[in-house]
Amino acid sequence: MDNADHGSAASHCAESKSKAAGKTRIGLLEAGRGVAALLVVIFHSNASSPYFGGPQIDWMRPLEVGVDFFFLLSGYVIMFAHQQDIGKRAAAKRYLSNRALRLFPTLWLIVLGAALAKFAFSGSLDLAQLVRSMLPFPSLLGTQPQVIWTLRHELLFYAVFAVMIFDRRVGIVLVSLWCFGVIAFFVGAVLKDIETSLTAFFLSTYHLNFFFGACLCWWHSRRPIKAGNVLPLIISLVFLLAWLFSREALGLNRLGISDYSSIGATLGVLITGLIGLAIVHGLVCAEPILRTPRWLLALGASSYVLYLAHTPLNSLTQRVVTNAPAWFLEIGGGHLALIVVGVLVSYLLHAYAEKPMLNQLRERTRASSSKQLS
Repeated sequence: MDNADHGSAASHCAESKSKAAGKTRIGLLEAGRGVAALLVVIFHSNASSPYFGGPQIDWMRPLEVGVDFFFLLSGYVIMFAHQQDIGKRAAAKRYLSNRALRLFPTLWLIVLGAALAKFAFSGSLDLAQLVRSMLPFPSLLGTQPQVIWTLRHELLFYAVFAVMIFDRRVGIVLVSLWCFGVIAFFVGAVLKDIETSLTAFFLSTYHLNFFFGACLCWWHSRRPIKAGNVLPLIISLVFLLAWLFSREALGLNRLGISDYSSIGATLGVLITGLIGLAIVHGLVCAEPILRTPRWLLALGASSYVLYLAHTPLNSLTQRVVTNAPAWFLEIGGGHLALIVVGVLVSYLLHAYAEKPMLNQLRERTRASSSKQLS
């Protein structure tokens, strides 16, 4: 699944001057980031129900689409925050430093915590998996937490955007070639069976979501939009509901985390991405007249921790929930417990661990930069 960027890009977006909406913050995009993370949490509460004795709840199964929305938001907010940096070589170092600072400290904190918890309960520790998790390089092998597979795509997009900042022409050529490769792979995968491989990872249809989001932001910055209009958002949400209820019947679900070649991982992902693109546009259009609740902004601010930490928290909570009465599990009490624990603990981790840690690291980085300049 923040999304990915799952962190500072959306925060930067919320705190920077919005060219798209003429506002000083785009709170609905921040809220959307939190909702996307919450959808993934709900999806995993249902996916893990066999382990704690709960029922499978049909309406929760399609909610994995929160990942698609993360990718769209990443494309949009990275372009929003760094559009003026494109072609400025001096900005590339700052961009990479900001991305690394926002991504890795929180990732390492949660990965190490999850590894220690697993070792405490099982006595085993997979060092190769630990390295893959702390440094999410392109791979089809598993990570812990499993959701880190999405960060592999995020990092790839960040790297390509860094090239765009360093050299605009080279970046445009690289993005054009990448888009051509993704589209060519998409057509090939739709027309015939293609085995998933590392090549399929690089040419995944998921990457179109980053491009869609970035292009939408670019379009918003150059063409005035009708701000204060909720109709695009309402229409796009109706299409999303229709798609979620029909996707499984149409056989357009992905087959698993490492599936990049099935009809669901290609055509299904494309359809989800286009609907998500319409939702992002709708959120920006509706921003001037829809007030974002504080709790949704808080959910958005903590969404990166929530996305990364909820599966280890899910596993720990299962050990307690499995002892609950059968009637409690049957009515979805186990699902609710996993969701509530994931959200609350993640928010506390954000407020009392992630946020102070990042503030301190940023202060040290600024101090170091000041010394170098002096």
